[in-house]
Amino acid sequence: MDKLHKFFGKLASSLPTTSDSEPFIVTENSLPCPQQLISTGRLVVKKGVHQYGSWYHIDQLLFFAHKETYRQLSFLILGCIFSSNVSKVELLLTHKESDIKKIIVESQNLDIDTLTGGFYAKPFAFKYWPEVQHRLHPLHNLQVSDWDLPELLLTNEDDCCITEEDWKTRSVIRGFGTPSGATRFAELLLNIGLSETERQEFYLESYVGNKSVAPGSAEARLWLPGGDYWDDSLFAQCG
Repeated sequence: MDKLHKFFGKLASSLPTTSDSEPFIVTENSLPCPQQLISTGRLVVKKGVHQYGSWYHIDQLLFFAHKETYRQLSFLILGCIFSSNVSKVELLLTHKESDIKKIIVESQNLDIDTLTGGFYAKPFAFKYWPEVQHRLHPLHNLQVSDWDLPELLLTNEDDCCITEEDWKTRSVIRGFGTPSGATRFAELLLNIGLSETERQEFYLESYVGNKSVAPGSAEARLWLPGGDYWDDSLFAQCG
């Protein structure tokens, strides 16, 4: 059983998928949020490198999934962000072609006993208005803080990369940044899943390119069936 589909498949299929639909509102505990490991074989993430000329290169994460899987991943992210008692959820990627074996979705929930000085806030609500995505760089030129963009950190199980082999074998993503940044990523995934969205690829680049991710984040490319690098054989056995 694909547990991501089990938890969020019904909800994802019931949510209207057109741009003229009514808004969907997420609040605390309005979405289910699994508290243990969850898994899917319907998402493949490969590792790559984006080379900018001869002077700069950066990690690149290549996502391959169908629309319904992107929407289910969005609900997992939102459920974690707005849950009052979940600090993180680990999503295992079981597809044999996936270079990334685990995505750790972090909520940034804080234990009141560990707070230092200062002011703290928590996410209150997210009102989702469906919007068809036409742009190759959908998060570029947003008038927001750099830290309010999505963050995808490529690391290993120990979250400690020292040797060359450590860096080469990284297979874990920690995501997706601040609540604002993570929600923007989740919103993009929902919009990718709209039936009216015809574009088949989306890029999230670093500040060197069309800035769409937080400082220190890997870049991401999101692919749908029909895209230039889509491989139909990846999900030929999925029901």
